[in-house]
Amino acid sequence: RASMLGPLLAFLGSRLVAVALHELTHGAVAIAYGLRPTVHLGLGPFSAACTTVPGAGARGCAAVSAIRHGGWLFSVALPLVATRLWLIAGSMSVAALAALWLTALDAVCSDALGWTPRGRRPPGAALHAAEAFYCGNFGLLLLDAAHSDKAREIVNKMIRVTMMRGAQSAGIVTYKPLSKGKVLVKRYRVVNAKRTDLCNRLMHKCEREFSAWRISAPQLFQGHTRFATSSISSLEGCHPHQWTPARPCLHWRHVASADRWVAEEASVVNFITHNGDLDFYELHGVSYPLSDLQKLLPGLLHSPCAAEVDSFVIAGLVDLLRTSGVWRLSVRYGYVYGGLVKAGNLMGQRDRLWGAAELTQLSAAFESTWTELLEERDALAAAAPPSRPPLDRAMSLLGHTLEHWRGSGRASGGDKDANDRRAAMSEDGRSLLDAMVSSMLEGPGARRLAGIKHGLAKSPTAAADTCALGKFVRSTVEAFFFQNLVNAAQQLLAGAVGSFGLVLTSSLDAQREFVIAARGQTMSVAFYPLLGVVTWGSEAAANKAAIGLVHRAAKTPDPENTLDGFRYDLDDVNGEVVRIAWDPNARASQPRMAHGQSGASTPAGSPNAKPENGKTRRYPLIIGAEGEGGAEMFRYGKCGALRATHYMQHWKCARAPMRRRIVRFRHMPATPIPSKPLPDAVGADIADIPRVLSQIQTDWNDPRSASNNRHSAYTFFNLLRVRMLKHEAGAHDGSVDVLLTGCEVSLWVAEQFASDLLVAFPKLSIVCLSANKLLAQLGQGFPIPATGFQFNEHSHRFTNTIGLFVSHSGGTFATLAACNLLKGFSPHLFVVTSDDDTQIARTVKHNPADIDSSMSIFARSYVFSTFCGYRPAEPVSLTAAATHQTLTQLLLYTMFAMRAFGESAHTNCGAILTAQEVQELEGLNRGSLHVLEAMVIGGGATQPHTP
Repeated sequence: RASMLGPLLAFLGSRLVAVALHELTHGAVAIAYGLRPTVHLGLGPFSAACTTVPGAGARGCAAVSAIRHGGWLFSVALPLVATRLWLIAGSMSVAALAALWLTALDAVCSDALGWTPRGRRPPGAALHAAEAFYCGNFGLLLLDAAHSDKAREIVNKMIRVTMMRGAQSAGIVTYKPLSKGKVLVKRYRVVNAKRTDLCNRLMHKCEREFSAWRISAPQLFQGHTRFATSSISSLEGCHPHQWTPARPCLHWRHVASADRWVAEEASVVNFITHNGDLDFYELHGVSYPLSDLQKLLPGLLHSPCAAEVDSFVIAGLVDLLRTSGVWRLSVRYGYVYGGLVKAGNLMGQRDRLWGAAELTQLSAAFESTWTELLEERDALAAAAPPSRPPLDRAMSLLGHTLEHWRGSGRASGGDKDANDRRAAMSEDGRSLLDAMVSSMLEGPGARRLAGIKHGLAKSPTAAADTCALGKFVRSTVEAFFFQNLVNAAQQLLAGAVGSFGLVLTSSLDAQREFVIAARGQTMSVAFYPLLGVVTWGSEAAANKAAIGLVHRAAKTPDPENTLDGFRYDLDDVNGEVVRIAWDPNARASQPRMAHGQSGASTPAGSPNAKPENGKTRRYPLIIGAEGEGGAEMFRYGKCGALRATHYMQHWKCARAPMRRRIVRFRHMPATPIPSKPLPDAVGADIADIPRVLSQIQTDWNDPRSASNNRHSAYTFFNLLRVRMLKHEAGAHDGSVDVLLTGCEVSLWVAEQFASDLLVAFPKLSIVCLSANKLLAQLGQGFPIPATGFQFNEHSHRFTNTIGLFVSHSGGTFATLAACNLLKGFSPHLFVVTSDDDTQIARTVKHNPADIDSSMSIFARSYVFSTFCGYRPAEPVSLTAAATHQTLTQLLLYTMFAMRAFGESAHTNCGAILTAQEVQELEGLNRGSLHVLEAMVIGGGATQPHTP
């Protein structure tokens, strides 16, 4: 036994030392990147050990990869050195050497290969994957009660489109206006069964809310569909999410018409819908991973975490950040962003955070001081009615400043932001804010705080200290005035790491505004002036749900000139927040017109605006009018009844021209959105193949058609010819001539086109790559070459390459992201998509390099449309055939144009085809329609479905 004890102790000791050195290596690399790691060591030789590094993801893939791979490289090097010493000197025991090699094997499995045995990872160390990448937002704001009967149809169609992103569960919340500024909030959520239709289940559950007689415009409907990628589909994980249950509070608001502040009893509840993922949130320089936030927020919000999904944590952060008008919420915000500013990491201090009792006492102190300040104002106003006293003027100016900062988009919580807000206020307004702060620190409010300083002393900070207490008080007062939904959204995006398509609503604001935000996830909002309707969604196609209803609503519809509506796509690359605000008392059924006109209209300054009786018909769309804190883009109804205000997240970056980001709806969509599930969606698509392919050929071949596809083909041909001439002159830089990319079916169709184009022009450099591989090699800080593939970050040059991106929906994540990425390499990017108003089409429209000397006066076009429109059927049939047909037309156009304009085979990159051969191929292309019709109709395919 004694002989066995020695080797056993050597094995256990060496194992513990090797594991400790392995984790310390992770930590050392993290420290080298300026991060603060936490090392967890188990007590036993086979217990869990790990290193957590908050904020590593924010430092880029290079930091993550270095931290990850540093550990296993060290653990492999250690036994190699030890084995070398053992072979030379034999001074190390075999048991110790075995422990080192076991640790090396464990390190390679966990760090290099990413495999960890179940139960080995300690709580909180798990890497949380994106829980809702394939979720979708949708929603409706109905402003005109005259069209309340259309609300159900619009929402039903939007759900059907959004279900393509995820159809496991869905939910909707509605805010119904009541008397005296109150709202009735109702939430409905369902989880789909195996053989049920999610849209029908949700609409059946909330059927009563869409009865025309129950809708009280303006009314808000906020919805979401979900596909759980890393968690089970459950009711708890279903959106819309709220962290804190509805609770009554005293809400203060400024009435501009009466120039006074009024207090109302209100029920406070916030809802969010989110597609994307939340990985970290930074607070006072500390990055908290999702698992830590799920433990920390219950202590700050005094409400438990009821769901494990990441979107639920976003709801908790919104509860923490949206505080304006409520002293209790503002005190909590001031405590977190003022009192705890020097506290450091809060995870080890959760038992010392303020409880509900301290929060209630401090809220009462601020409430009493505020009330006394208002009473003082009223007394001064009564004593000197002819001339408004300074305090009264200050209160009025501060009230107007509050309205201004509701649209400012500035994030709160920092000294710089506080200085910016003070600079925007008037002198009297700044004096009043300082008076409120001074009263809480030195005046009557200070005496109230004196009785609860013991509660402040429980804080992890020395909150009784004058400096800490001053930060707490000032943050509280500023939060009361400025921390609205817009600032909450800005601050959330500024501190969060992840991807976000967000809609934020609150019972305190639901009668006048809500907020949409995007970063890393697509979001768009559409306006229908004639209907008095605003829609929004993650899927751009969902915003077409109200198209066509305009003509039914209009007394004298004018299909040629009526502007159905327009869509604005948020900047999901840089990040953007949009505030939709309206007048709750407005009941306009028609948009406000210039010169007192009525009827349909066109955007001011639009090339389609037509003079009528010497006057120009104008729709009040203000484009590019930038003010302090944002730019007002849309206005609806009398006196600005509807406003959509746009802010860029990165405050100093240049704002994108707004006109270029507006998509106008003037015609019916290529394929109307069905209001009920198709009995045979695949059969209907197959039956529609001959019609769609015929439409594509007519668009390309009919000289009478104003074909945008031919315009894009002309642009493609000119750019390709320039590169061919460089080949002939020996001036080619070696970059790729044509790059084709997409995902799955779209990629496979692109591969066929690449093969055919290379056969026609053998000397061209044509590359076809997966959009995911492009992102992996060109969009990462530390790319790792894919095993078995020739492509890497240095294998190809894409300088001024002609890119062709294929995506039927126009919203395929990888293809859309690759399109945005390749803008940094080349301005010559084309897309093949189902319609000319998809998300990916928007990214290539209005290219900065839209005029070129080789193209004379012709503007460029970069979008090829397959005219398929909305097609939810799986597997694909029509969409693949239409994409093949469109690329066939592009190939024939390019081949014929090259023969017509090229002087020799040298100028055509070795092409030996003749004009007669091109004509024969075109004849076969046209004749294929008859064959398709015989196959489809003779095969008994289902007739195309017409909703």
